[in-house]
Amino acid sequence: IGGPVALKVMSYDLPHKTEVGAVRLGVPADRVAREYSEMLAEVARRSPGAVVEGVLVQEMVPARIELTLGVQRDPVFGPIVAVGLGGILIEILSEAALLRPPFGADEARGALGRLLGGRLVTGGRGLGPEEQEELARAMVGLGQLALELDAVEEVDVNPVRVADGSVRAADALIVLRDG
Repeated sequence: IGGPVALKVMSYDLPHKTEVGAVRLGVPADRVAREYSEMLAEVARRSPGAVVEGVLVQEMVPARIELTLGVQRDPVFGPIVAVGLGGILIEILSEAALLRPPFGADEARGALGRLLGGRLVTGGRGLGPEEQEELARAMVGLGQLALELDAVEEVDVNPVRVADGSVRAADALIVLRDG
């Protein structure tokens, strides 16, 4: 891969990997084998019943800002798309903008503009125009996915890492309806 990597345990039993030590970030090439072994030992200790399917080795994606994108199905309103600060800040700040699909890119950009009192899109270190455009496309796409695939109950893309005009999903969870 040519640089530090992320190691992530692949297990259907571990939807929130960080809670059981199933993620290692920024691992240099000369430490991958050691971190791999230590991570699997920690997962076995903290979640002994989890079936481990494998370990994903992934490029470390740079981030100036981390966001989260998601979909949840409300029993009354139907699918709702959320965007907010992601990574570890999601539970500390818990600020999100909500949209009910279908919606277009203008509405998605407007939702981004409502976060943090508008500072996310206007601050000197906030989202640039191309980053806002990419995020708006992703938000519209999630809305379309929710409208077209009733079997999808929930989508959690966190973190979405933003840097230098690039928007990349570093992790995602999709929950399907039973039956």
